[in-house]
Amino acid sequence: MNKDFFLGIGAQRSGTTWLGTYCTDHPQIGFTVPKELHYFDAVYCPELCSDSNAGFQRELDIIQKKSEDELGVKEKAYRYFLEQRLKMLDDESLYVSYIKSFDKEAYRVLGEISPSYCLLDENGFRAIR
Repeated sequence: MNKDFFLGIGAQRSGTTWLGTYCTDHPQIGFTVPKELHYFDAVYCPELCSDSNAGFQRELDIIQKKSEDELGVKEKAYRYFLEQRLKMLDDESLYVSYIKSFDKEAYRVLGEISPSYCLLDENGFRAIR
């Protein structure tokens, strides 16, 4: 089965959460975890993402204070995401690797939706392409 990837770019408060929920109900469509990675805006418009990046770091710091025995499966998966997401800023290949890490057998199409991508400049859209 062919696996495709799509990137949702929409204005904030324009229904992207509804779209994500609607698509998730389809058995062949999956989304990254979390749905909004904020990768391209963090790299190409960092001023838009300073709060997100700081929030991701705070969440990782909290999780890292716990022992392995205290972490559930979801927290371990979220820790992995946070570690990868923060490293992506310095290495674009980690974004691609993270996307490829999702179970491709579970769906035909994988998507990521980050509404703030609509604020990217020409360089950001070239990088996406």
